[in-house]
Amino acid sequence: MTDGAAKVIESLGISGFLADAFGRLTSRDPGTFWTSGQWMTERRGGSDVASGTETVAREQPDGTYSLSGFKWFTSATDSDVSLTLARIVDAQGRVEEGSRGLSLFYLEVRDQEGKLNGIEVQRLKEKLGTRQVPTAELLLDGCKAHRISAEGRGVASIADMLTITRLHNVISAVAGMRRVISLAREYAGKRLAFGKLLKDHPLHMQTLARLEVETRGAFLLLMETARLLGLEETKLASERDLHLLRLLMPVAKLYTGKQAVAVISEGLESFGGQGYMEDTGLPVALRDAQVLTIWEGTTNVLALDVLRSLSKSEGRVLDAYCSVVQEPGKPTCLDLASSLGRYEEARAERHGGGGSLSTDFRHVSHNAAGPPQNSQSSIHGCFPCRLYPES
Repeated sequence: MTDGAAKVIESLGISGFLADAFGRLTSRDPGTFWTSGQWMTERRGGSDVASGTETVAREQPDGTYSLSGFKWFTSATDSDVSLTLARIVDAQGRVEEGSRGLSLFYLEVRDQEGKLNGIEVQRLKEKLGTRQVPTAELLLDGCKAHRISAEGRGVASIADMLTITRLHNVISAVAGMRRVISLAREYAGKRLAFGKLLKDHPLHMQTLARLEVETRGAFLLLMETARLLGLEETKLASERDLHLLRLLMPVAKLYTGKQAVAVISEGLESFGGQGYMEDTGLPVALRDAQVLTIWEGTTNVLALDVLRSLSKSEGRVLDAYCSVVQEPGKPTCLDLASSLGRYEEARAERHGGGGSLSTDFRHVSHNAAGPPQNSQSSIHGCFPCRLYPES
C-alpha cells in the first residue's frame, strides 16, 4: 500500500505537502521512511465503495478537511499516513451519493505531538490469517485531512493504488507457493517412508512436479504483468501494452489468488500429519494465503472488472491479448492442455530410479510440463511462459 500511495501521489502531481510525503514514502532511509495505509472499507460494503461509504468531510477555514465516519476494515493500521475516501458536505449540509460524491483524502495518522489525529481505535480484528499485520476498526472523529483529488474524482484517483496493490497480491501468492514447494522438496530428501526417501517415490515427485509447473507459470505471469507496468510507469508502453496491462492485472490477481490456496494446501499435504501441526509453522502459510482471494477484489469483482475493461475498450484489450499469444507459427496456451497429460509418461520414463532429488525433480517436472523443446507443443508455448523461453 505504501508503493500504491506513492503511485497515486505521483499521478496527481507532487507539490506542496505531498512532496514531503512522496519523498518519505519512497525513501530508503529508515529514519525518514513512512508507510501508508488504505482505508476504504466501511460497514455497508467492501468493494462497493460507491454505496458503502458514509464518511463525510467538512472543509475548514484553512483549506483542510475534518473527517467523520467509521472505517470498518483498515489495512496497515499502524502506518504513518493513509489514503481514504469521503463525501464532502456542501454549504447546505448535503452530500452527493454514488461514486461521483466520493473524493480522495490524504491524512497523517498522528499529529506533531505524536497523538492520534482525531482517530479512535475501536478494536483490532480477529482474523483467520495475516495476524502479524494489524487490521482495526477505526472511528474518525474530527480527523484532519487534505483533499488530493478533484472533488468527486476519488474512485478514479485511487485506481492507480489498486493496480499496485493487486500486483503485490500476485507477488505474495507466487512467493507463498514457492516457499511451500521449496520446503516440500527439502523434506522429500530427508523423510523415509516405505523403505525409501519420499524423493524416490514416483507418485510423490509427480505431485510436486505438478505444483512446480503451476508455480512457474504463476511466476511468469507475474513477471510479464510487472514488465508491462514498468513500461507504463516509464512512459514507454505502446497502446497494445496498455491494453494488455489493463486486462492482465485483474486476471493475474484473480487466478494466482485462487491458485495459491490450492497449491499451498496440497503442498502441506506432502508433509503428511506434520503439515497440520501448528508447531511446524506450516499451517500459517495456508491461513495467510486465504486472504489473497479477498484482498483488492474478490473473484467475482475481478471478473466483472475484466468485463468492464472489454466493454470500455470496445474489445481492444482482447485484441491485444490475442495478438501476443496467437502469433503465426507459435504455440499458444491451448497447447498446454495436451502437454499436461504427460505426467504418466514422465513416471513411466523414470522406471523408479533413485537419483538425486534435484535431478529427479527436474526430470519429472520437465516431462510433466511437456515434450522436448524441439516439439511444437511445450509449456514454453503458454502465455506468458513463451515470453521467457530461457526460463
